[in-house]
Amino acid sequence: EQGAPTLKRLVLELGGKSAAIFLPDSIERAATQAYNVCTSHAGQGCVLGTRVFVPQENKAEVLEQMAAAVDNVKIGHAKDPDTVLGPVISAAQRARAEHFTAAAVAAGGRVVAGGKRPEGLDKGFYFEPTILDVPDNSNPAAQEEIFGPVVTVIGYKDLDHAVAMANDSQFGLSAWVTGKDKVEAYQTGLKIRSGAVNVNGAVLSSYASGGGIKMSGLGRERGIEGLREFQMVTTFNLGG
Repeated sequence: EQGAPTLKRLVLELGGKSAAIFLPDSIERAATQAYNVCTSHAGQGCVLGTRVFVPQENKAEVLEQMAAAVDNVKIGHAKDPDTVLGPVISAAQRARAEHFTAAAVAAGGRVVAGGKRPEGLDKGFYFEPTILDVPDNSNPAAQEEIFGPVVTVIGYKDLDHAVAMANDSQFGLSAWVTGKDKVEAYQTGLKIRSGAVNVNGAVLSSYASGGGIKMSGLGRERGIEGLREFQMVTTFNLGG
């Protein structure tokens, strides 16, 4: 609002609901993805692949592996060297995780692991690492950014179906594709509409620009594109 009266240019890095597509040849890696998402800043990362797509016929197996992966995560104070998962930032953020977990169930999903406050940790805003099994991409837990240790899992019929669901989102900050067939993984990534697409992992660099499309932001940070956000183009004409 302060910039609007004078038409200030803005660079905005906003929210995300990043898709993570696992090709049929790499479903065993989905459990590690779920573990990493839940334990990275307690899931409070806008680029984290919280919306996981796996083949429908392998979904039950993947969910079982994910539940096992997060089952023994050490939750506690950050000063405890054994802690793997700390609290979320505020009571409001924990309430948001609780709200969307309940909303997912109300819309036909189910809690496979976690989904509540851990016992014995009354001081602090702790929430268990949570795996949600939802029937489709329209589920609230698949469409809204939760920003907590919550992973939503959706089954796909084929890769075209997976890409269509990945793109069916108001957000477009980041996306992830994992596959042993690197060509197929790369070609799948090319079809995703997102500010960043990471195939078989990501390498962060100050030379690579970052930013979102759709409701995930305006402009770019880092790299030459980030510098250009602070530049203005002038057309200079000089007559004889």
